[in-house]
Amino acid sequence: MVDTFDIDDPDEIVAAAHHLASVAAAIAGQVSDTVRGLDLPRKPVSPLDRALVAATHTYVSTPLEGAASALRADSAATGDRVAEIAPVYRVVDDTGATAIGRAGRPIRWTYGT
Repeated sequence: MVDTFDIDDPDEIVAAAHHLASVAAAIAGQVSDTVRGLDLPRKPVSPLDRALVAATHTYVSTPLEGAASALRADSAATGDRVAEIAPVYRVVDDTGATAIGRAGRPIRWTYGT
């Protein structure tokens, strides 16, 4: 008897990771656009306006821009790392199936079906 295991094709995993990174970049871009919209249409004149602008930058704009930047960088790095690692899994899966098959229990991998 041959056992069949269905696993995701490494190319599909890489494509999904890159798609996720592009979605994350789009979301980060929307966050950046929203943050830019928080700026006053004119230079703050009164002490209250200046304090509001300073507080907005300190507590809202700067943290959100930092989070958007980190999201872009982290998702891109994750996509790149997945692209490096995913193809190795096919080799590992095939090698493992061969070793198990030699031990008397054949395994057939199917990718993405």
